[in-house]
Amino acid sequence: MQTPEGSFFSKYRPGVGLSCDGESLYYPGEAALGLIELYELDHSRQWMEAAARALSSLAKSRQDANDIPDDHWAIIATEKLISHYDRAASPSSRDELIRHARDICRAMLAEQVTAAHDPKLVGGFTPDGRTTPTATRLEGLLAALEFLPREDAALRARIETAAKLGVAFLLRTQIVS
Repeated sequence: MQTPEGSFFSKYRPGVGLSCDGESLYYPGEAALGLIELYELDHSRQWMEAAARALSSLAKSRQDANDIPDDHWAIIATEKLISHYDRAASPSSRDELIRHARDICRAMLAEQVTAAHDPKLVGGFTPDGRTTPTATRLEGLLAALEFLPREDAALRARIETAAKLGVAFLLRTQIVS
């Protein structure tokens, strides 16, 4: 269901085939991660090349976007791809992939609740206190720390602070009895 340039069709209808209605926000990054996992199992270059095209397509499609989605899957997949980059035959440079991940991180960080009328919400990533968005964003942010260059000290420090706040929020929301 991947196009030659790396994007994906989100739907397949039996008897009709690939469908262009709707676009999935998270599936392309999740698919890229799955493809890298396949590569790690059998070392078939087709999986790594498909994953590299997918992440490249996401990076290019969001390059000048004002509204970057909180795509934790893309960051997690980028972390895995960077470790295999020399075997990836990526249409995007390592710097372009890292720039895309940086943009997602900054978008996520901008949404974290740092002050609220209810102090229990501080550290979460939604004003209504939902835990899943916080957990998934933390997964992505922590994956980014694995590959963001050390020279990105300010962003790395912001992520580390956000992670501490986010973990504290998640711990406060646990039902313990």
